[in-house]
Amino acid sequence: MSAAVRTLARARTLVPAGARAITSSASTRMSTVTVQVDGAAHETASVPPGPLAEVLSRVSPPPAQEAGESWVAHLEHPASVSAAPTKVAVWSPEHGIRLLPTANDVAVNAGTELTVRWSDFMGIEPQWLHSRLANNPALTRDQLLAKYMKVVMM
Repeated sequence: MSAAVRTLARARTLVPAGARAITSSASTRMSTVTVQVDGAAHETASVPPGPLAEVLSRVSPPPAQEAGESWVAHLEHPASVSAAPTKVAVWSPEHGIRLLPTANDVAVNAGTELTVRWSDFMGIEPQWLHSRLANNPALTRDQLLAKYMKVVMM
């Protein structure tokens, strides 16, 4: 077991009362999160259950290096779970993880297996991207890029 997984295994978080939960029938204390970056496998980690923001903060962020880069976290979970939205957060080097409002009360229960897929949003300014996705999470990367280019070109 890697040092990172051992560190994650020791941490404890609580699921807030009233939170929508992503559940599983497994009875283990940890959840398994597989991380993909633009579709390629990146990491698998065992993390304690808890609020989605804490679970996301315990897995590797995307490999962004420069200010202004922005990535969107898509949550893929078992088909039997419909409690969580697909796009759940925006991540950037300068702001870290910022959940979209639809994901604020999502919790990950013990034993859950889910996949977090990070998608590069091609340098769209992170705060602008977050505000647009907060209002309409169904927007695609191409739609957002077209809207952002209109703003930048003004």
